[in-house]
Amino acid sequence: MICVSIGRGRHRHMIAEHRFLAENGVKLVELRLDYIQGPVQVKRLLRERPCPAIVTCRRAEDGGRWRGTEEERLLVLRTAIAEGAGSDKKSAGAALDALLSIITKEVSAGGAETLPGVGKIYCRERPE
Repeated sequence: MICVSIGRGRHRHMIAEHRFLAENGVKLVELRLDYIQGPVQVKRLLRERPCPAIVTCRRAEDGGRWRGTEEERLLVLRTAIAEGAGSDKKSAGAALDALLSIITKEVSAGGAETLPGVGKIYCRERPE
């Protein structure tokens, strides 16, 4: 399966491209929230999604365009988890914190972590 990334500055453009891709046979998209200019409206993007979506919000050091704080970025991701899973933000936050803890522990020890449906996470270079 191929996942098509969507990075648009405006919510309506991202929604329109998501719909267009789904209508043309794409089965999975990545919504790059770090491209959104201004406050991210996660509920608006996920409300009537025409096909499954992976939501990402990449920091500048990860090749993304996120301009906010790390706390704001994690809040956006928690909201996406809650919206996607039909859960509340507190439960989604706990799930994200647990996942980040496991990944950080493994990767910082030189290992790797494989997430079903996502792939293998590892650190190519160690910062000094």
